[in-house]
Amino acid sequence: MYYITTHDSPATGLRGIGDTTWQHHGACNGLKPKVADRIFFPTARNSGSIAQAKAICGRCPVLETCLNAAIDTGTKDGIWGGRTEAERERSHARAAHRLEYNRVRAVVAGRDIPLSTRERAAVAREAVLRGWTPRRLATVLGFTVKHSRDLMGKARHELHQATGGAIPATPPAPEPQDAYEDERDDMTTGAEEFDALEGPTDAELAQQDADLGQAA
Repeated sequence: MYYITTHDSPATGLRGIGDTTWQHHGACNGLKPKVADRIFFPTARNSGSIAQAKAICGRCPVLETCLNAAIDTGTKDGIWGGRTEAERERSHARAAHRLEYNRVRAVVAGRDIPLSTRERAAVAREAVLRGWTPRRLATVLGFTVKHSRDLMGKARHELHQATGGAIPATPPAPEPQDAYEDERDDMTTGAEEFDALEGPTDAELAQQDADLGQAA
């Protein structure tokens, strides 16, 4: 999804889904594969290898990025960011229920960063408020149009209840399309529809979340 990220989009400090360039700066970079496997993927009782891995991680300039990459991708095996599988267990559990508004804003603005289920739902609500099509949301999230339509339907229902009916329960009728439009590739169409937007503010997203909580 790099092709929909514009040069005008503000830097967020968040790692893109396909971005592995940080690995070149790791303290472990350059280790032979067999050595790296022994050190960073030890058995649970191999305290020597675990200590060695943590010593290498302790001087690594991308320690936090490495840890976040493992959590974002759900990687359970090995030592990442100086933490063992057991030490990352709680972080993995929290990530599944994470709701960070800076991530939501970044995705709305076109960044391709990992999202939790709650964060994807927040993006879908913002898509409804902005009048996006399911095709456009599909491009931004990397989902199918059908899945995006379902997400937006649920988001619209939640917003309808939270706003006391101010947001219609059903979407407006779509603009008529020619036959050629129906045959076009989803991702291409979504990319053409995309324009660089500033994401919602923290206050706006927090208010949405609070409204939904009150309506529940």
